[in-house]
Amino acid sequence: LTLTSSSFSGNHAQEGGAVDVENTATLTGDQFSSNGAKWGGGVYDDVSSLAITSSSFSNNGAYEGGGFYNEYDATLGRTAFAGNHAAYGGGVYNDDTLTMTSDTLNGNVAHTDGGGVYNEDQLTLTGGNIINGSATDSGGGLYNDDTATLTGATVTRNTAGTSGGGIYNADTITLTGTGVTGNTPQNCAPVNTVATCKS
Repeated sequence: LTLTSSSFSGNHAQEGGAVDVENTATLTGDQFSSNGAKWGGGVYDDVSSLAITSSSFSNNGAYEGGGFYNEYDATLGRTAFAGNHAAYGGGVYNDDTLTMTSDTLNGNVAHTDGGGVYNEDQLTLTGGNIINGSATDSGGGLYNDDTATLTGATVTRNTAGTSGGGIYNADTITLTGTGVTGNTPQNCAPVNTVATCKS
């Protein structure tokens, strides 16, 4: 599947409100807005390699992965997530291998955990911003429940109702040249679980 400069709005499904990927796919310059699903309000990657580049996800909603849900092997590059919402992973929910490069997550909302991103497997994030996200419970910017590596990224102005306004880490996370500042109620939680992060 190859999609270029396509727009999807107001669609609804169980998996992938707009697109459910079940074979190798490349999405470039596409727009996903106001779509809804139980998993992956905009796009759901099920069993195939997926590359999304220079696309946008806005105001999509789901139970998990308001904008995007990954369950296989996906790459995101220069893609924007804004105003998406879910119980877990307002912008993005990762349940396998996800590589993100120079993406912007702005103002995404989790009604439980992981306003910007909820990671449950292997996440590599290079560059980009996770900003203005919120979670009712933990991880306004990022909730990590497995292994995450952030390099040269910015996590700022995110909020959480309970803990980890910027990052909530429940497993293993590595930060290199990544700024986690100005988050509420603290930048990282639990205390001393994220090396180089000042709570």
